[in-house]
Amino acid sequence: MKCAYLLITITSFNLQLIAQRHITKPDTSKSHPDSNFNCHEPIISNTYSKTTTEDPNIIYTSADKLPMFPGGVTGFNKFLQKNLKWPDRTGYIDVQGKVWITFIVEKNGKLSGVQILRSLDPDFDAEALRIINLSPKWRPGIRNGKPIRVQYSLPIPFKRPD
Repeated sequence: MKCAYLLITITSFNLQLIAQRHITKPDTSKSHPDSNFNCHEPIISNTYSKTTTEDPNIIYTSADKLPMFPGGVTGFNKFLQKNLKWPDRTGYIDVQGKVWITFIVEKNGKLSGVQILRSLDPDFDAEALRIINLSPKWRPGIRNGKPIRVQYSLPIPFKRPD
């Protein structure tokens, strides 16, 4: 405990010394007379420059408004119930679980870059990819009032009805 207190005290003291060095103006009488630039003067800008043009190919992982399937979560669940097919092999009677998918919701709502994040089985993975590629256009993600490309991940559940 004493070591931690000592370390904090020393660190605090060092930070105060560093701060004093940067705040206190050095003696500029020794500067070169032809130099307009003073290397001892701190360079601080109070202006904030907001980028006016953003790279249109940036893929975001968050947004002001996240992408959404038409009809929201309820609409997506109905879409899954209507279109999801159980793989056709006889050994899958007891297999249940989720296939995690990731994809990019483009600015126009189309899905691209669909990939498996977490596999259940190759046949279930193929069905999850099929169902996502069958998906209609999504509502794109919005940032600063403009549509953006957003990386989105979700599980496709495979559960046998009882």
